[in-house]
Amino acid sequence: DFFAMDTFMSITAYGENEQAAQDTAVQLEQRINALEPALSRTREDSDLYRLNHADGAVCEVSEDTYAAIEAAVQYAEWTGGAFDPTMAPLTDLWGINTDNAHIPAQAEIDAALAHVGYQNIELLGDNQVRLLNGAQLDLGGIGKGFATDAVADVLAGQNEDAVTGALVQLGGNIGAFGSNPARDGGSWSIGIADPDD
Repeated sequence: DFFAMDTFMSITAYGENEQAAQDTAVQLEQRINALEPALSRTREDSDLYRLNHADGAVCEVSEDTYAAIEAAVQYAEWTGGAFDPTMAPLTDLWGINTDNAHIPAQAEIDAALAHVGYQNIELLGDNQVRLLNGAQLDLGGIGKGFATDAVADVLAGQNEDAVTGALVQLGGNIGAFGSNPARDGGSWSIGIADPDD
């Protein structure tokens, strides 16, 4: 159990060798912690913070940040813009995740929307990114899912003897990998809370 990306997280790893499973769980926690500066827009030492404050200049970002931005653009394209990683101006305007949450005036919303649009992201290759028209990135909509995928990549590279199964709970994102030793057949059963009850 640990705290990362502003939420409680938990990793359970199963294997024949308890020490190997524990070492893998630690490795997964370290991978998640390494992603935080790649995905955070509020940490001043993060790639997104620098990119969001670059006033349209080209920025070199880490491979993780570049991959996350690429994924976010792909999701935006797949959803026709229903998911848009350039919503940071609106998130700030509404005060989401702050003590200053409020409903802004429509004129303020319209002004912020002038800077929103995933088409304002230029992926230039070689980890080079530029934001146009005052756009700012917020990868909070995919950050924990991206971390779950990174966990899957680490597990895929593990020796089969190290871990036979793992359950990761990253905030509201759950990843189940390999076999569940507590169930016949090794299947996983995940419960989803009813938001109305």
